[in-house]
Amino acid sequence: MFTAAAFSRQYRAEWGGCVVSGHRTNTNIQDNFVELPLARSIETRAGALDIAILGSGSGQDLIMLSHGLENWSSLVDIAMGLVRAEPTLRVIAFSRPGCGSSPPIAETDRDPLYYEASVVLPALMDALDIACASFVGHADGASVALIFASLFPDRVLSVTGLASYGFADDYLRASLEAIPFRHSGPELLLKSSADQPDPNFAYQRWRQNRLSECQNGWDATACFDRISAPVLLIHGLCDEFISVGQTAAVADRIPGQVSWVSLRNCGHWIHRESPEQIVLLVQGQLRRWSGKASSVRPRAATQERRLACREAVSRVPTRSQQEQPRSETRAKIFCFD
Repeated sequence: MFTAAAFSRQYRAEWGGCVVSGHRTNTNIQDNFVELPLARSIETRAGALDIAILGSGSGQDLIMLSHGLENWSSLVDIAMGLVRAEPTLRVIAFSRPGCGSSPPIAETDRDPLYYEASVVLPALMDALDIACASFVGHADGASVALIFASLFPDRVLSVTGLASYGFADDYLRASLEAIPFRHSGPELLLKSSADQPDPNFAYQRWRQNRLSECQNGWDATACFDRISAPVLLIHGLCDEFISVGQTAAVADRIPGQVSWVSLRNCGHWIHRESPEQIVLLVQGQLRRWSGKASSVRPRAATQERRLACREAVSRVPTRSQQEQPRSETRAKIFCFD
């Protein structure tokens, strides 16, 4: 059985490519007290945004982009764990447009995720006087972070994507069609949207946006070949919405340093199901690339990486197999560059 410290050492030692198995463990990061933040509204040139800030701000900045069903608080446990482990880190969590108290984007023909990446996120960073930062995004929040990294490479130190959404596919469409109403979804879906002012309306809006993307063949991966920052993709093999094939395609498209971790016993809300491991993985990513953005150079996607992606896809159970009861005792991690 791994202890948290042993897991962390193994993770750092084998970051370039490994298969790791270990029991879920307590990271003991709660030993350093971090006060729960209070949200406040700030004005940006893209409109008002609801934000919360954790940490001292004397080190690097980390911006967290939540799922489109959630507000700034959805990733706060991960943020607090990181600040406990890295006291000089400053974490900015915010409610994306239409989430929490942040007003929605006006209805236009614009791609809302591209608009967030090209307009909203730069406006937030400028309002907080942030030149560059690292990013953690969940699902469509990861989409925004990855698109931003392709548009503004000089402003990105690293990106960690949780259940990263790169394109609309039949797997996502089938999942959305099977859950026409919020109350018919899994328990974590209900919890994820509970903090919205109107949870049912928020779910229907999010669901219709994703279904529209499925109908229109939405695909952001074409711009991912301009990403030069190091990227860590973390995917749950029991994800109800994002297929592992999608994660493989995203990893294959990124030309810079990219690592991919799959957790066997986790679904779409991976940060809620395995928070200790997510904290350790993000911490490793931040420590590995802190202050190294200028030294990162794009590299061509290699045949070895493509083969590794295909091999990982071949190991994944079918949708019917994924619906079987999960083992709660072990989590298996695949990590490779």
